[in-house]
Amino acid sequence: MRVLVTRPEEDAAPLADALRQRGVEVEIEPLLSVRPIAGAAVELAGVQAILFTSANGVRAFAQLSARRDLRALAVGEGSAAALRAAGFTEVTSAQGNVEDLARLAAERLKPADGGLLHVAGSVVAGDLAGRLGEAGFTVQRAVLYEAKPAERLAAGVRERLAAKRFDAVLFFSPRTATTFAELARIEDSGPSADALIDGCRQAVALCLSPAVAKAAGALPWREVRGAGRPDLAGMLELIDSELAGSARPVEAPARAQAAPAKRGGFKAALAVALIVLAGVVAAIAASQLDWFASPPPAADPALQVAINDLRAELRGLDERVAALESAPKETPAGDEIAALGARIDETAKEIENLREQVNEVYTAPPPTVPDDIMARLNALERRPAEPAPEAPDSPPPMPNVDPALMERLERENQTLRTEMAALQGDLTVLQSTVAGLRAQSPVKAALVLAVGQLRAALAADRPFAGELDTVRDLARSDAALGAIVERLAPWAERGARTPGELQASFPAGIAAAGPDSAPPPADWYRRLWVRLTGLVSVRRVGSDVPGEDIAARIARAEAKLGEGDLSGAVMEFDGAAPLPPALAAWIAEARGRLTADEAGSELAAAASSALAGGG
Repeated sequence: MRVLVTRPEEDAAPLADALRQRGVEVEIEPLLSVRPIAGAAVELAGVQAILFTSANGVRAFAQLSARRDLRALAVGEGSAAALRAAGFTEVTSAQGNVEDLARLAAERLKPADGGLLHVAGSVVAGDLAGRLGEAGFTVQRAVLYEAKPAERLAAGVRERLAAKRFDAVLFFSPRTATTFAELARIEDSGPSADALIDGCRQAVALCLSPAVAKAAGALPWREVRGAGRPDLAGMLELIDSELAGSARPVEAPARAQAAPAKRGGFKAALAVALIVLAGVVAAIAASQLDWFASPPPAADPALQVAINDLRAELRGLDERVAALESAPKETPAGDEIAALGARIDETAKEIENLREQVNEVYTAPPPTVPDDIMARLNALERRPAEPAPEAPDSPPPMPNVDPALMERLERENQTLRTEMAALQGDLTVLQSTVAGLRAQSPVKAALVLAVGQLRAALAADRPFAGELDTVRDLARSDAALGAIVERLAPWAERGARTPGELQASFPAGIAAAGPDSAPPPADWYRRLWVRLTGLVSVRRVGSDVPGEDIAARIARAEAKLGEGDLSGAVMEFDGAAPLPPALAAWIAEARGRLTADEAGSELAAAASSALAGGG
């Protein structure tokens, strides 16, 4: 079996090694080239955890920052493995997609503990910031790399695809599947596009998720199949099932080597292989019994020696199979691993509960200390230290006291002393925290809190006039902050619609841009033709629809919305006029969301910078 892997070289290496162990011939054709963005930087002040949606983001972050002490949440096992390899010690995998990552962050983290940093590329899928914003989190996106699509397929890949040499093509993202479909249709100096399409008809497209399978469906594959779960293990299971159902022969040693990796039992795999081998040899011996029993009289002596060696080897195989069959059955390693995994999960939950209890007791935000507590702390700071009373050499006699009661009172007394010592330590820490707060500017600290509340309101589809007024009052002396605030004012009373709502409402703009949007012709026969042709409407879809008319722009914008690129969808209508009323209204709402996201990020950066500058 020969497969084509479309991932970048660094990400494709582990998969290629696993496939070669299965006897599969692998060719790698990267359809995306990942490049770091020049001048990119990460700001970790006030961040409690970092969210990673790809291994490329992990590598880009590791080059820019030496911090490894923050909690790291990964979308899948591939990103989690890259994090552990980079030196992160507290890594949790969502084992799914962006929705699963948002759900994991909402379950494991608290908005009051600080903001979240999403390390991403220039193109993102899903609305991670929007989902977490609805849960009260402040999410800052750090764009650290960009993935440029390939401009053409390699000449050798085109030739082998046209020659129908590939049995399967592996896709790991909707963008790579779309890029492959576009490049396969490009006429080049080599095989024609029709020959490449015919080569696709002979191969199966193996895809990481349903979204990837949908994008790959743009080409006429023999079959399009999706993995059971969006990670490397799920992809390998899909490939194994394709190998099992393939009519092409696969080398037995490679398949026997792959099977134990799933069961964890080398002895079981060896027993199966020996039993199969013994059965094959027995079948051959049964069909050629006379030949094995009495070789021809004129047999070559060397051949006779070889036959005797085969007989001895068969006897040895029989003895080994009998020994394996009579060996006591062991508990499957899978059950032990599952039990151990359950115990690990229970322990992890207990540790997480203890961590939350400790955080509630010792890491409550200092600004919430009430005024009366502050006054009492000030009084404690001014109170002179009093010498402790000297204990008498021996306690006075206490007649008629039960010894057991006395022993219990002494234990309780010792416990109270221990607790008093711990409280004294907590008081020292609290006094130090209060002193640190006094050294900061209260106005700037309040501005940072107000900006965080405003960004949480911006992430949801609700008015944010109150939060905006608070930031405006605190930023009166800062002209730059004031300019950012005024950019948000037009949407303060009604709020900015979320990306999901904008994507769901876009078909209304398409309907408004239909055949009824143009003025009717003046001639009666042209009006009749328009009414007759209006009974059936054909709408083009996809990101490669040519033309600058409204229908073509709508088709390209719809494709970009499907990829999560709201800004690109809006830019498709730049310079287009006139626009249908419903479409124009949708574009205005989309610009409001883009303005809210951009201004919110600029406010957070400016407020954090002001607080850092103030000490």
